[in-house]
Amino acid sequence: MNGRDFVCGMLTGGAILVAGALIGGLAPKGEVTTFETVDAKEFRLVDGSGTVVGLLTSSTRGSGALTLFDDTGKPMFAAGVGESGGLFQALDRTGAIRTEINAAGEVIVYSEEGELRARMACYKQDGNLRQTWAGQFTAFDRNRAIVGRVPRDGLRDQ
Repeated sequence: MNGRDFVCGMLTGGAILVAGALIGGLAPKGEVTTFETVDAKEFRLVDGSGTVVGLLTSSTRGSGALTLFDDTGKPMFAAGVGESGGLFQALDRTGAIRTEINAAGEVIVYSEEGELRARMACYKQDGNLRQTWAGQFTAFDRNRAIVGRVPRDGLRDQ
């Protein structure tokens, strides 16, 4: 075998390896492995470029938390466990909480400056928050003074 035959053989072998790798890469991968249980401290959802767009993690209080991010990496939605139970928060592009729904029976709307603007809540007869008694909607001005409330007493059993 001369040098020319050796080089041709190497090039042919290399071409066969490359072709095999390309064809193998296009072939179906077979069944996807599934697990009955996966334990992790954090799951990250990423887009095509690897940017984190969602995060499922455990909070410092030991409960689960979900955060969804916009295309710039700012949080836009958060769900987790608050003091009274489940908690959902919608945030604006600055990261300020604009709307909150919590398990105490409240829906709260905040201004761009983070000031309370409107609150809908459910109360028991004694005035404590509960999900199962009379409902009330309250609107506030910039100084947190009440500008409207429906129903006015908010403590009627309905």
